[in-house]
Amino acid sequence: MKQYIKRHIYEFVLLGIVILLAIVNYRKGTYLSGWDNLQTEIAPWLGVERAFFSVWEEYQSFGLLAGMAHATDLPRAVLIWLLSFILPQNLIRYCFQFMMLIIGGLGMMKLINTIGRESKKTVFGFMGALFYI
Repeated sequence: MKQYIKRHIYEFVLLGIVILLAIVNYRKGTYLSGWDNLQTEIAPWLGVERAFFSVWEEYQSFGLLAGMAHATDLPRAVLIWLLSFILPQNLIRYCFQFMMLIIGGLGMMKLINTIGRESKKTVFGFMGALFYI
């Protein structure tokens, strides 16, 4: 167990930093809302349905033959729909955002470690992941 922790210490530190960011930024009883108009967590199944049938946007004006931008939201909408079964509505976006932050940071660390030099590549990967976050 000590060997595992020692080998993956940078991943644990990165996870701790993201958890600390989540604790500092979460406000109880509030919704995390942005500038986007896709509030999928308010009606998760409707978001999945709109992303799946995204060629004709009936809910916009008198109907609109849309570009496929809304179709790209399908994986996110499905994940938010699944999260809606276990989390209260106001926590869904918080959880999703911080989950993507840790996945992106770990992915960046893995990428930099893969393409980096052998010496000190874990340090550079960790610093790149921190910069990404």
